[in-house]
Amino acid sequence: MNLKRPLFRQLFPDVFRKCIPFLFAVLAIPAYSQSQELSASTVAPVIIKGAPLDTTSLNRVLQLINEVQPSTYYLNNTHKKYGDRPICLFTDPKALQSGPNISDADDIEIVIIKISDQNDVGQKMELSGFAGFPKLKYIYIITEIAVSEQIIVQMLQNISPTWTVLHANIKPS
Repeated sequence: MNLKRPLFRQLFPDVFRKCIPFLFAVLAIPAYSQSQELSASTVAPVIIKGAPLDTTSLNRVLQLINEVQPSTYYLNNTHKKYGDRPICLFTDPKALQSGPNISDADDIEIVIIKISDQNDVGQKMELSGFAGFPKLKYIYIITEIAVSEQIIVQMLQNISPTWTVLHANIKPS
């Protein structure tokens, strides 16, 4: 026997060669999927106002945020609608100041407000314009700049007790 080679490799040379791809799959794929989960959890929304979400509600929020949905966009005083019955409304603080005039509010479940300008931080966001949205449950505030939850809460005005307000800091793409 060759003393330089491990005993297992001397006794089973073909098995070792055939096991390398299998070992790679067993060791590398779980590590890759865990790293994906960790990166996704860093952008997970934090509840800043409202009751804690149960598992079903949390899954619904994540579905509304991460999957393509019929949506309407009210940005820079421009209204665009994608889909027949939008369930998501995308807007920004500037559009909230002018009071969004959304005619298709009957099915909106989530309003996503994106703050990407430092000048918008600290300005009041009037949410009473969403009082006529019968299915609205969630207001999700995305910030591309570092903003604490306390500052977000101070910016919001007229939050309905039936809404859950969520926040996430994301890196600009």
